[in-house]
Amino acid sequence: GYSWYLDGDIINNHNGSTLTFHSDSYEPGYYEIKARVSDNDTITVTSWTIQIINLPSNYSANRIEDLLNVYPNPFSNSLSVDYYLERNAHVRISVIDLQARIVSILCDQIQPAGNHTLSWQFKPQHNFGNPSGIYILKTVIQYDNLTVTQEKKIIKFE
Repeated sequence: GYSWYLDGDIINNHNGSTLTFHSDSYEPGYYEIKARVSDNDTITVTSWTIQIINLPSNYSANRIEDLLNVYPNPFSNSLSVDYYLERNAHVRISVIDLQARIVSILCDQIQPAGNHTLSWQFKPQHNFGNPSGIYILKTVIQYDNLTVTQEKKIIKFE
């Protein structure tokens, strides 16, 4: 059977080998998780160090796009990007065409925690042909040892 421990305290909300862990009652920081697996003859203990971080209340593990709001989309000449940083982070936001060429880098710097808004004016580049079409807005947010990456389709029309 399986036994799970968090910093030495047993965790009861598990289903065998699956642990569902909600960190609402824990402060941000590093914690040790241990799994004790036993059968009739052997006991194996495995441990991991995990980091609990605060994320904005609108964060959903299945919907990272909640952290990024792009408007209007489709757009004609200008685009705005709103995003939230829980704490200081390196942010790189770029626009890429469907041939994987970088059209523009909107941001590539360390930014403080809080709400941010970027505005971007589309300027046709040489060798890019017709500026109307589908582009990718690629966002990479690098917290200490956590990287959040998202690619979102944006549509440019004349």
